[in-house]
Amino acid sequence: MYSGTIAFLLGIAALLALPTLPEPLALILGGLLATLLLFRLRHSHPVRWLVWATVGALWALWHAQGVVSIPIPSEWEGREMTVEGYIDSLPDVDNYRTRFEFLATARVEQGHPLAGPGLLRLAWYDAAPTLQPGQWWRLRVKLKRPHGFANPGGFDYEGWLLRHGIAATGYVRGGEVLPRPPTAGIDRWRAALRAGLPTDTPLGGIMAALAVGDRSGIDAAQWDLLAATGTTHLMAISGLHIGMVALLAFATTRRVWRWWPGLALHLPAPRIAALAAFLAALGYALLAGFSIPTQRALVMLAVGLGAVTLGREIRPSRALAGALLAVLIYDPLAVMEPGFWLSFGAVAALLLSSAGRSGRPRWWLQWGRSQWWVTLGMLPIMALLFGRMPLSAPLANLLAIPWVGFVVVPLLLLATLVNALLPSVGGVLLSLAEQALVPIWWWLEQVAALPLGWWILTPPPWTLLLALPALLWLLAPQGWPARWLGWPLLAPLLLLRPPTPNPGELWLTVLDVGQGLAAVVRTEHHLLVFDTGPAFAELDAGRMVVAPYLRHLGLQQADMLIVSHGDNDHSGGAESLLATVAFGAVRTGPLALPGRYPGCRQGERWQWDGVRFEILNPAGGDGGSENDRSCVLRVAAAGGSVLLAADIEAAGEAALMARAGQRLTATALVVPHHGSRSSSSAAFVTRVQPRYAVFSVGYRNRWGFPAPQVVARYQAQGSQLLRTDEAGAITLLLPVVGAPQVSSYRRAPRRWWQEPEACSGSLFASTPVC
Repeated sequence: MYSGTIAFLLGIAALLALPTLPEPLALILGGLLATLLLFRLRHSHPVRWLVWATVGALWALWHAQGVVSIPIPSEWEGREMTVEGYIDSLPDVDNYRTRFEFLATARVEQGHPLAGPGLLRLAWYDAAPTLQPGQWWRLRVKLKRPHGFANPGGFDYEGWLLRHGIAATGYVRGGEVLPRPPTAGIDRWRAALRAGLPTDTPLGGIMAALAVGDRSGIDAAQWDLLAATGTTHLMAISGLHIGMVALLAFATTRRVWRWWPGLALHLPAPRIAALAAFLAALGYALLAGFSIPTQRALVMLAVGLGAVTLGREIRPSRALAGALLAVLIYDPLAVMEPGFWLSFGAVAALLLSSAGRSGRPRWWLQWGRSQWWVTLGMLPIMALLFGRMPLSAPLANLLAIPWVGFVVVPLLLLATLVNALLPSVGGVLLSLAEQALVPIWWWLEQVAALPLGWWILTPPPWTLLLALPALLWLLAPQGWPARWLGWPLLAPLLLLRPPTPNPGELWLTVLDVGQGLAAVVRTEHHLLVFDTGPAFAELDAGRMVVAPYLRHLGLQQADMLIVSHGDNDHSGGAESLLATVAFGAVRTGPLALPGRYPGCRQGERWQWDGVRFEILNPAGGDGGSENDRSCVLRVAAAGGSVLLAADIEAAGEAALMARAGQRLTATALVVPHHGSRSSSSAAFVTRVQPRYAVFSVGYRNRWGFPAPQVVARYQAQGSQLLRTDEAGAITLLLPVVGAPQVSSYRRAPRRWWQEPEACSGSLFASTPVC
């Protein structure tokens, strides 16, 4: 069973790692061949492993074929349409907008209802009305296909959207409630329970997250604290919470049931306790909106509790393998979720490390050892999924897991349910639940204040192949010989970092931050960040793009930050980035972080590792607009130069040409003002003569950047045109010897659910042909 389950998993993982899906015909032929071989081969035949892997890949392919049909047609993007349907989630409300999921059952064209696009993720700005789950609405919306930022180390938003069945994202331009009864659903029940929870207390957002799975009330500072202590998994209803509630219900029911011996004779206590545990877990999963992690946890519990109900003894390792197989059969695309690997990886590490150990140490010693074993066993998964691990996580979780799981959550659930029936009693219980959170929150603050920091894990992929046997050796049963030999195999995972430029080389990466700019310049031993992208209600490019990219490089600090000017699309992420990354120096343009750092000044020069840096703008006493006074940086190396022109417009370009002259010539130009009509004058394009023109623009941005006439100027100049909305992050390598090298994140090995780069000709092709 073990080898077949692992092979099944590997087959699914291999299919999901492909850049494109095989043709459906492969599903039919492969299924017939695999079925034939499974019946013909002996159970111990080694080829059966390959057959099980093939079966896993075919099972995932069948499910994936349904996922790729979810997104709306591209011709629907950007045009206003009318849809009818109902609100299918708890609305997330803040000062700027209301975000919600909307199941569009129909779209209306010229008064006639047609097939709806499916599940939509919508935002309603400008004084959105109060929305309730289950309400039917007719909405005027503008939609776009699932699309996310594409950066190394960044979050795969496109995969997340498709994984949750979302056909499109967009915003509401207006609408009206339809006179139809609300759709029955658990979200209406969750909304009623959430309404009774406190919202004006410091820990009110944490309580809502633990009670009904609504994390919208957790602010950025609280998320930072949870991340720094490795406890984010505790503040959302996950498999861990489901399991702990089930364990508590099982233990309580079994103890109470034994008080009546007569009942226990007819219905054994373990069986009734298993039923109570599953019902408790099911109820808590419904409170969480029956999210994907809770579904997975329920399947795992069903396997273990089913064995108890049937009165069969089952080895823990066999129960884990059975739960793994059941989850993969129920939902093979669960492999795309980090929670899948975290939950099964943690349990596997515990089982492996505790096997064959004699004696029963004190509970506190055993709990401490368990934290160490899980931390050690999760290293490859943390490296692969997150690229870092907080060193304070074992210490923080040592107290946080049992306190939250066995004290806070049961009390909070009781308080929430009682509050719905008896508000006077429920209010008292809610106050007690909040007070129960106070000491553990204090504990997390104390742990976060320790000078432990993060262990950055960004090794080459091949190190994972060594880490797995290393962990099997280190976590082997007691008495296993020479376990220390596992450490040399694990060392590359812990110590190796991504490659850096050679002496004299210049590497430029323009990150995909949507409509904005953030670029990273690297030399052999130094790194500079130029602009930080935008920050809005739910998007902070400094936190979500730039900082993760630096972590991907294995860095927690950088040498310099330049914020070209105060426009939000260039400076919005600065605050969060400065709070996350330590910079040796900061330079700012007009209205950027006013009064806190030295300003950019024309003529400031320095040299790093044989690469020359020079600030060309603004000059002292310059007038003009804020855009024309933006910081402009030129970086020159033996293999070429780059010019980062920020948001200067035609007047600023003219002044810059008068001052800098031929020094403006560059191998690569980050096009000024995102390619707007007010910039990139014909004279400026001719003076710079860029071989590569990089447009940092947002997908289907409302300004229509880059302007067609600007595109035409660079094409006439003979520049190769690159744009972040189509290519994702763009990296230019200028070696000391040899031609420049250009790569894009979307053209790199990608996944079948991600939008490909439109790489025909100048990257402006209307139909992707990569």
